[in-house]
Amino acid sequence: MESPGRKFISTPLGLSRREREGSSLSTSFIKQMVYGHRISKSQSLFKRDLLGHYGCVNAIEFSSDGDFIASGGDDRRFLLWNVGQAIYDVKPPVVFETQHISNINTCCFNAENRKIATGGNDGQVLIHDISVKQSTSIYGLSDAIYALSPDPVSSTIIATASDDGKVRILDTRVPTDSAPFVLADLRAAMHSVTYNPMDPRLLATANSKHGLGLWDIRMPFMSLTYRSGVYNCMSVRFNNQGDRLLALRRRSSPVLFDIAKMQPMFEFDYKTYYNACTLKSCSFAGLQDEYVMSGSDDCCVYLWKIPNDTEDNFTHTEPHMILRGHRSIVNQVRYCPQNQFIISSGVEKLIKVWSPYALPNCTGHLVHNRRYGDDDEVERNAYSHEEYIHMVLQAGSFLSHDYTRGTTEEEPCMIAFFDSLIQREVEHSIELEDSSSSSSSSSGDDHDVSREKSGAKVDGKKKNYSSTTQTVHWKVHRLPTLG
Repeated sequence: MESPGRKFISTPLGLSRREREGSSLSTSFIKQMVYGHRISKSQSLFKRDLLGHYGCVNAIEFSSDGDFIASGGDDRRFLLWNVGQAIYDVKPPVVFETQHISNINTCCFNAENRKIATGGNDGQVLIHDISVKQSTSIYGLSDAIYALSPDPVSSTIIATASDDGKVRILDTRVPTDSAPFVLADLRAAMHSVTYNPMDPRLLATANSKHGLGLWDIRMPFMSLTYRSGVYNCMSVRFNNQGDRLLALRRRSSPVLFDIAKMQPMFEFDYKTYYNACTLKSCSFAGLQDEYVMSGSDDCCVYLWKIPNDTEDNFTHTEPHMILRGHRSIVNQVRYCPQNQFIISSGVEKLIKVWSPYALPNCTGHLVHNRRYGDDDEVERNAYSHEEYIHMVLQAGSFLSHDYTRGTTEEEPCMIAFFDSLIQREVEHSIELEDSSSSSSSSSGDDHDVSREKSGAKVDGKKKNYSSTTQTVHWKVHRLPTLG
């Protein structure tokens, strides 16, 4: 009898290496196109959960061939998932008991998919060898590591972004106690770094103070361009052609750039999209990178279709798709062209896999009865701040996760903490908006710098926080009215 793992090889769930590299390449391409077309015509996607972590999942990445998913989180454990085996529940993920002493924030495969690097709050970068299933090198840097990016050509080169504002280039061939090459030092938290997939001499960064930067490895400490009007960036991604950049800003929505131009091309937003409480990522999606996506504080994943270059409207407020199913904030999103999967993670102890075709033990559907509704979701009431404090007093500790229990079950105290955080953030944002409006009225037509920096106004667009609170109570999840 054919095993489920073997069956995976011949189904649309994943294009086998034989298909990708052998005579069936045309068949492989047709499968990709068919399922890519399904995404374009769908209003939602099928979904299922991957369970294995004991805390928030902060880092998720596909291998470049789509065969594996790497993940890491607050439990300091690094998990390697064989996609086919995980989807068919054939085998649990391989667990790497790392030597991280704090949360894992980021991970990446090297160019050959043979090694994986992880970075954490402890300032360490660990290199893991997949073949021996253990860590082989440890690089002690300084402050928390927020992002890693592999050189697209060299399998031994990795770029790091850290809380001290530096971008370092690690060469895993040199001794671990050697000082790495420093490309950038902005003395404000560097939240993201990514190599240009077509030109490894170029890297893009997202900085908490200076925003979006483009760097040339041959000119350290010299940013080629800072994109005007983009402040407090937390994520940046190149498209596969290396000619566009997608950036995500705190308290604002994703923006798209042509790297040859100073000003952004488009901004993507929606009345219920909210990004204020956690560090999030953005990503391209689709076979031609025709979509952009990001997680939101309202527990959803948003996908927008990139308009034609000739489109006049700068801000696009109609998502192509809103993926519902998470029960708390969504921080990380990734797309895999080989199997058309989207994966997402965040506050919960799970990874969600989204697919344009039905998966084993999946839920959901491709068409909604209402454009932005999902009837199969179980509603939950949000926890109030008072309920969260009550939970803490009962537990006798503010520690939301007890990793020694080794459980993948949802912990209400952690969910309640972030519910409380969201509600307080929205209330604070409304106060800032009201204060800014009063200040603007008293100062006439003068430019209000404080409002722009607070996030109530970003790049000339006012964010309607009061509207957000009404919908963010919150769409399917029914968070209660604030106040």
